Amino acid sequence: MEVRNSDHAAAVPQSSHVPYTPRTPRIRRQQFSLGLRQSIPAREDVEAEINDGIEMLELLDQSWVVYGVSLLFGLQYDNKLMLKLYGKKLREEVASTLSHDNVSYDAKFSVMEGIKVRPGPPAIKIVVNSTSADDKKVEKCIYKGIFVSWPNEPEESNNKNFVKLPILLCKGSQSIIKAINVIISRMFDCMIIPLPASEVDLLWLIPILLSLDLEWQSDTQELLMEYKIPGYPDSDSITVRHRLCDVLKLWTGICQENKHLENRENIMVEDMERFHDILQKHMLRISGLQLGLCNLNKIQLPYLMMMNNKMKVKHTDVMDQVLRYLHEEAVTMLHFIQMDSLSTDNSDS
Repeated sequence: MEVRNSDHAAAVPQSSHVPYTPRTPRIRRQQFSLGLRQSIPAREDVEAEINDGIEMLELLDQSWVVYGVSLLFGLQYDNKLMLKLYGKKLREEVASTLSHDNVSYDAKFSVMEGIKVRPGPPAIKIVVNSTSADDKKVEKCIYKGIFVSWPNEPEESNNKNFVKLPILLCKGSQSIIKAINVIISRMFDCMIIPLPASEVDLLWLIPILLSLDLEWQSDTQELLMEYKIPGYPDSDSITVRHRLCDVLKLWTGICQENKHLENRENIMVEDMERFHDILQKHMLRISGLQLGLCNLNKIQLPYLMMMNNKMKVKHTDVMDQVLRYLHEEAVTMLHFIQMDSLSTDNSDS
């Protein structure tokens, strides 16, 4: 089922007499700091970028599977010899795990200094290639993984035994990604688990991206929101398309009423909830859909598609905000308990 919101403007209503019973999702965070920085050109402006941030473009226009990563122990990313040894170890483990006749494997670890536009360790790229042993010698990349740290503020740590790279972006078949991530988790004594965007995460990301100073072509572009209906098969869904000019008008109206939003400092949970409350009341009025009883499963904006733990981003500023959000989620989920455990162990010793 698809509903196109194209004939009604989603302006901030002064009053509403429509009975509405929203389903309040579980909210973990209370605010998100935008931390807007000087814009990095999008892919079409790459010629103007000569030295700074070029490698970040490798993240764009790619479909990534997103994983959360706990602390990595023993990863010496600033030692070129160790990076070669890691590649050799991974190649041997992959050859043993993915044993196929007439196929050889190669693995490489490398540092992506150009992605280090935020405080923290540089991104680490892992590439695994397979080469057929026949006369054609066909080589293909079967796995690409990029470990990324994207904190909002510098993170100080006196412990040199571990590295914080809480996001892993992967490409490859599902079975190969799973097998290689298991090998990497053993190599660095870490956990690598899927990091799906929950309904609450998707609700947050929409106003976050609307706050960016992008050249939206709002007259023709849309915000797509896909909802799953509880108790129905996954193939049954409701897809709502809002004109981007409407949702931008709505969010601008909310921002003008809040100084912390007008100055682009923080988005509070109350702002996010009010934005979606108005959107859902609007849909209830024009189409009779009680979307508060459904589960938001996917969002698509001109520069972002996100569903479960899969995403595709087409603009560097959007990637910046998405990675910052995912960094906070991954650290909350995987690092706090681990750091508490390490602190307890150190105090006992």
